[in-house]
Amino acid sequence: MKEFRSRLDDMNNIILSVANKKGSQLDLSKLADSRLKFPAAVLNAVPASFKDEDVEPSLVYGLDYFSPGMNVVILGGKNHVLNYIAAQKTTPGGVVINCFSDPNHLKKSKAAFKELPEKQFSALQFVYTPNGDFKTRYSEVEKFFKKKSVDNIADYLQLENYISDLKSKNPLIDDNSVDIVALDGPNCDITNEGLWNLASDVYRILKQGGIFLFSLLISDEKALEEGYLWENDMDRFVTDYKYHGFHWLGKSDLPHRVINGKEIRYYNFALFKGKEGPCVERDQAVMYNGPWREIKDDDGHTYPRGKRVAVCDKTFNVLLRPPYNGQFTYVHPYIDIPLEEARDFPCAGGILFRDPKETKGVADVGIVDQDQDDCGSGSGSDDSDSCCG
Repeated sequence: MKEFRSRLDDMNNIILSVANKKGSQLDLSKLADSRLKFPAAVLNAVPASFKDEDVEPSLVYGLDYFSPGMNVVILGGKNHVLNYIAAQKTTPGGVVINCFSDPNHLKKSKAAFKELPEKQFSALQFVYTPNGDFKTRYSEVEKFFKKKSVDNIADYLQLENYISDLKSKNPLIDDNSVDIVALDGPNCDITNEGLWNLASDVYRILKQGGIFLFSLLISDEKALEEGYLWENDMDRFVTDYKYHGFHWLGKSDLPHRVINGKEIRYYNFALFKGKEGPCVERDQAVMYNGPWREIKDDDGHTYPRGKRVAVCDKTFNVLLRPPYNGQFTYVHPYIDIPLEEARDFPCAGGILFRDPKETKGVADVGIVDQDQDDCGSGSGSDDSDSCCG
């Protein structure tokens, strides 16, 4: 509490300094503190044995994405509350794999769940995963050490081959098998380098349409020397990986700390997997509902408000799912085109419009290209990538 009060006082001094320079007054009583909090209804349902007053929760947004029957991986570290919420929300039929890089936290969480009725929760697994390694079964590596000591180069090479074989033939978590991976970064001691490595392996284990939820401490200014990522660094998840629909879910109002004038805050994010695949023509279209005049997705497709934009079958289905669902009116063709009969779709970004006659099946398919005078935007984009990831 003293540490937090010190941080709050430091922040108040900075705010007052800025306010005085501008000749204005700020009502500090209306500002929230530097922590993120679970909704009261959610937190009140969690037993006291899972709560730790010394642990500040940092992944509190995106809980609505959890649903019964899901396969979920939790990297909650010290935040055992997150493990409990995931286990409760995915019941019945779900599987929750609780991953820990600290054996003590693993033991503590496992003991806490043993005190609760099993029928109230999803199937639970507790695994040791240092640095978020979802391939290596460390329990099997321990068995290797019990059978054989490693005290020379030949033994070491044999161990390396054994681990490599484990990863390829019997990974801890299979490819395309998980609905949600949830990372409480500040409570897992994930380094910046470790985060990028983790993002790649998370992508591997997520199903098509899977979600990566995570929290990080982010700086409002470039702060690599202080060990924090910058707000402007975050789009790397889309540019360097194949994620899409990058969604900034929320942040703390006050900084967690201030270093050299740089404000470090908790942020929550969501990333989505599922834009890969062939682009085929099935006479589908979407209409962006507004309120913006137009929007653009991560593949460079532009959607003007209220216009019938032609999309391939893959993009159509992506836009039906979170985080896009509800933002569009979906136009299905009157005559369904089977996938095996669908031809290639010219999916290369920009805007391609759909003639309503095509949807109604009374005209040959011929995507209409409109110029800037007609729609307020160009028909293509030179800096866009194809959506055929």
